[in-house]
Amino acid sequence: MLQSLKYSAYTQNVLPSDEKFKVKDVSFVKAETAKERQIKDEIERLESWEDYVKSHELAHGVVGGSSVGSSSYVYTYGPDGKKYIQGGQVSVYIPKGLDEASMASLKRLKNAPGASKDMSMKDMTSGAIISAVERSRAFKLRMKEATEKYEKQKILEAEEAIDNGQEIFAYKKLDISSTRLIELFV
Repeated sequence: MLQSLKYSAYTQNVLPSDEKFKVKDVSFVKAETAKERQIKDEIERLESWEDYVKSHELAHGVVGGSSVGSSSYVYTYGPDGKKYIQGGQVSVYIPKGLDEASMASLKRLKNAPGASKDMSMKDMTSGAIISAVERSRAFKLRMKEATEKYEKQKILEAEEAIDNGQEIFAYKKLDISSTRLIELFV
């Protein structure tokens, strides 16, 4: 105990006043560096995650093309007080119509949610919705084509019957509502 008192008295008395502040307790230095390292690790993690989120949303946009809007992000503050991207999303515009161009756009858009190497639950849900819309529109397009083919066939049969001098029924289609068609033979 006598030696430790001599040491502290020695450092206080022998060192010049400006040198006293350069001597630090070793445990304090280790604790300070560990905390600084922890903060630095957290900042590196936030920066890495930000880069990942940006690339993830960019992949959706590149694959989806013009049917995908710009990215929007959710931010969080890091230990250094800066804002870092924590999450993101892109808007998806499902094209309307039953033509080949809208169907091609839907096929391209269907691949957008799976563009990044790992899909989030929201990506999977969006992909399922887009796939369902695409299947539904493909079915409607096939029905439209089948209806047109049927109507053309009926017209050809009626023209052939007229050419042969036969009596025919006039074929009419009444549009009762936007989703229901009733065919009548008059």
